[in-house]
Amino acid sequence: MENKLRLNLALFYNEFDDLQRTALNSSGGQEILNAATAEVQGVEFETVYLITDELAIEGSYGWVDASYVKADFLEAATGRPASSFDFTMVPENTRNLALSYYKDLGSLGSINARLSYVYVDSSKGDDFNRAEMSKYELYDASISLTTVNEDIKISLFGKNLKDEIYANYISDTSSLGTKSMFLTPPRTYGVELSYNF
Repeated sequence: MENKLRLNLALFYNEFDDLQRTALNSSGGQEILNAATAEVQGVEFETVYLITDELAIEGSYGWVDASYVKADFLEAATGRPASSFDFTMVPENTRNLALSYYKDLGSLGSINARLSYVYVDSSKGDDFNRAEMSKYELYDASISLTTVNEDIKISLFGKNLKDEIYANYISDTSSLGTKSMFLTPPRTYGVELSYNF
């Protein structure tokens, strides 16, 4: 099984007519608005390479271009052309890389270790592009021991090892003097024990 390589590539292009969006207005309330026409295109690439029977490396990359062709509600509210606005929560570039190791320990069960890296581009937090969510990088690591009959598993893990501070939601209603965001968990370590009946 060693030195096996798998590659996947996907290209996509989509057009949307009469697309409806739920957006926050200047008063902080939600409105269902007609965005008219939009286009989304992109590339997704992923690969897995088995260095040996026990060691594998995998990676992926994604590029997305999501844009409005016509958006009456954006143009009327700002005077700007629809094409100047980015889609909400759609990063242009994403990529990840992971290294995993699996070892059969016979009657003791098996051990599995994994290191991973994720990068996500910045993106807009609302349809009017008043707020932006910053780009971020995540580093995670874990190691687990599973019994031979797979009923007990104990894992040690570390998440967000770089202690990256970033938001997965943000809204800006400056006209009301408010701005809100949801921050993700900081660097986290833990032990997890699971039992399957």
